[in-house]
Amino acid sequence: MNEKFSIPQADRLVGKGPVKPMEHNEVGASTDPEEILTLLFKESGTDVYKIELQKTEEDLALIELAETAVRDYAAQYGRESFVDITSDHIHFLPDGGVFEITHGRLATGSHSTVLGEVLIDRRKDLETAITLFHELWHTLGSYQAIQITTDQKLDTYRSGFSMNSRDGAIEYFHHFDEALVGYMTQKFVNEKLAEASNFKNEITRLRDENIALDTTRQRELGDLWKLIDNLLEKNKDKFSKREEIMDLFVRAQVTGNVLPAARLIENTYGKGSFRKVSKF
Repeated sequence: MNEKFSIPQADRLVGKGPVKPMEHNEVGASTDPEEILTLLFKESGTDVYKIELQKTEEDLALIELAETAVRDYAAQYGRESFVDITSDHIHFLPDGGVFEITHGRLATGSHSTVLGEVLIDRRKDLETAITLFHELWHTLGSYQAIQITTDQKLDTYRSGFSMNSRDGAIEYFHHFDEALVGYMTQKFVNEKLAEASNFKNEITRLRDENIALDTTRQRELGDLWKLIDNLLEKNKDKFSKREEIMDLFVRAQVTGNVLPAARLIENTYGKGSFRKVSKF
């Protein structure tokens, strides 16, 4: 475990224990939050899903490609340390497996901050690499905090730019955070995959044939660009191009420090506007 963190799967644990016992074989009757989270993380690194696929050398190479890119990009945006989301915490499932495991809530990829795991449908190499980067940007590239809620349960508190209320009932900035992940995934495709020898020809062919490549969360990203363009229009004395504002938001996602982004929005639109933007 990274010694900078008290728990292996997140940057920070917020709140005070003990917590309510969980109905979980590995955890037993423990009420110590750090012990529970460590045990949950340990179990998530085993073959816990009956439909899980055994990873091949090709699978491990895709994981390394995506993970290296996540670490490189996150470091550029100010991340200094990383949690322990290693390949044994990344579970490859047959196509449709994520939909099955999440009971229809998610389609081809998912992640859990509390468990410290990633689920990926093993599709074609290009699709799998894109989904891998997306989910690893959530778990490895973005700031993560787990909380002990007001009713003494363990839940996500911060995941990148998104944040949950202290009772765990309300999530703020979910679409905002997904838009940022979509932006970074698009960046990964354009800068890394498009230049990789095993993907370059396929991406070139798709572009030449005007076939859209799903780089994830493009609708949310389009909405965020509209907000950024408006912020740029109103802050031309501070920013020369839209990417500077996008970088400000990504840095907040990676480091957990949202204050510069909040100040920009509040100074532009007025007091209370940051909370209003959380519903974007």
